Amino acid sequence: MRALAALGLIGGFLAVFGVFLPWIPLLNISGWDLASLASIFGEVATYVYLVLLGGILALIGSIALLAGKRGIAYVLPFGGIITIAGWGWTFVTFGGPEAAAYGFYFCIFGGILALIGSIGLRS
Repeated sequence: MRALAALGLIGGFLAVFGVFLPWIPLLNISGWDLASLASIFGEVATYVYLVLLGGILALIGSIALLAGKRGIAYVLPFGGIITIAGWGWTFVTFGGPEAAAYGFYFCIFGGILALIGSIGLRS
């Protein structure tokens, strides 16, 4: 169970830090830069905030699971699902894998690890 919670913790870190790593390779723009640029033009890059929120929830849930507080640990799978949903929204918005850099993939990998880590809640 602790190993699965550790996977969830790693997944949460990957999702959160992936937001600040490059998402668009040619311009070296991170997810956070996308959100900042969108706000300059009066738009809201909700997909970036979803990925970040999901990563934070995964971190909170996995830390709670490691600490034995199962009540709040149930936010771990929600964090993974929210991260993956935000990633998918971004994927559809920007048109596929050829337009993405490694930070973008850190986020999806983090969301998947958070979901795998949530298996520890069943035992």
